[in-house]
Amino acid sequence: MLIIIYNLGLFKTSLDVIIPSYQSASEREQFFDIVNNQFAGYHKLYTDASKSSSSATGVAVFDPCLKLSELSTLNKNCSIFHGELYAIKLSLQFILKHRLKFHSNRILILLSQSALISLRNLKFDTSLTQVHKDVLLFLLEVEQNNHIRFLWIKSHIGVFPNDKVDEFAKLAAKNPVVHSKCFSSEVYGM
Repeated sequence: MLIIIYNLGLFKTSLDVIIPSYQSASEREQFFDIVNNQFAGYHKLYTDASKSSSSATGVAVFDPCLKLSELSTLNKNCSIFHGELYAIKLSLQFILKHRLKFHSNRILILLSQSALISLRNLKFDTSLTQVHKDVLLFLLEVEQNNHIRFLWIKSHIGVFPNDKVDEFAKLAAKNPVVHSKCFSSEVYGM
């Protein structure tokens, strides 16, 4: 199995983005092998975003250890990609809100591949969207007391916490109350 780790070098401690190369025959087992061997002792947060053509964009964070979740509903014009980035922001806010300092302050945030690639390819220039800027600001704050790593988890491979956060994101997408607006650069279909 190939595991690629990108050190972004943006923060006081290194920020690592991990993209495993899953083999289709045993994706679930490979995931647990990575998490149990390479990230034993890490506190884990799962993130997801969901969108259907007729609903808002829902985002969620799930902490299987604390059995807590955070949900947010974005404007229906927000793209799923924006939702995935917003879920990262929500997870960082979750860490600050709940003062997560477990397991030697090491936290693993599991998320979608497109959001992960976006983090890996960040460049500090005027093209950053507002949600990218928000993620970076929260990362700077969270990284003062924690070491954060990001890991891509493939969808629908039978990992309970990931399936649960998927349910929460779908639930948030059905919520009629919108919690966040998108900036014009973050909206699709305009």
